[in-house]
Amino acid sequence: MPMSLHIFEERYKAMMRDCRKASTTFGIVAIRSGQETGGGAVPYEVGTLAQLDEVEDLPDGGYNLTVVGASRFQIDGYSHNRP
Repeated sequence: MPMSLHIFEERYKAMMRDCRKASTTFGIVAIRSGQETGGGAVPYEVGTLAQLDEVEDLPDGGYNLTVVGASRFQIDGYSHNRP
């Protein structure tokens, strides 16, 4: 199912630059508990790959996106090396 996203946070701008450079997609995972910002968020173990459909580059370095759910994935581990 299509979903529209507005990318404005620096961590997500960096993610989008990486995705475009590598011609890859990204995953979306719902938060089981905690808050998205400020640390302490606990995600569910299964998420959905978000296939990029439309990408609009914005003057401030952000993006307007339309993504489509492609397939499910399971989280095997975490890395906190990047935002």
